[in-house]
Amino acid sequence: MVVVILAVLFLSFLVYSFYVFPPKNTTIAAGQIGSTTQKMANSLQKYFAEQGLTLNVVSGEGQVKGLAKLVAESSPVNVSFYIPACYKII
Repeated sequence: MVVVILAVLFLSFLVYSFYVFPPKNTTIAAGQIGSTTQKMANSLQKYFAEQGLTLNVVSGEGQVKGLAKLVAESSPVNVSFYIPACYKII
């Protein structure tokens, strides 16, 4: 019984120390206000709020700036929308 309790405590410590759970707060870079990607980000924000997660939407100056924010080490952005130029929106 003692071995089982110690094993559970050890596994709990590992899970807590390696933080295997996803963050409760994340940031997404969307397009300009009123754009399709901005509307998609707002709908995702509502969905994630229902799931208990906070999604911060950052309005961008376009796709290139959104990708730059995603790549930058100092930026809080974790996700960015990108629609390739070869893709036509009908």
